[in-house]
Amino acid sequence: MNDLTEKEVSEIRSLITLIDDEDESVYAVARERLLSYKESVLEFIPFIEDKNTVAEKRLSEVREILIRASFKEQLRRLK
Repeated sequence: MNDLTEKEVSEIRSLITLIDDEDESVYAVARERLLSYKESVLEFIPFIEDKNTVAEKRLSEVREILIRASFKEQLRRLK
């Protein structure tokens, strides 16, 4: 596990459960908060192949954003 506190891990898990909330504003806040943890969140979001539900689609989107950001950061460091 990364250098996350128990409180942060608890928050991440709670945010993941909120990701499929029907209220777009709740989803937006949960998404932004998850993204603020950067790649630390990736270990909590499983790879999802069949994006059948809203939650699966949204979690996959967050995962892809984080992976791309991490990749860009690694490329920047190599330059």
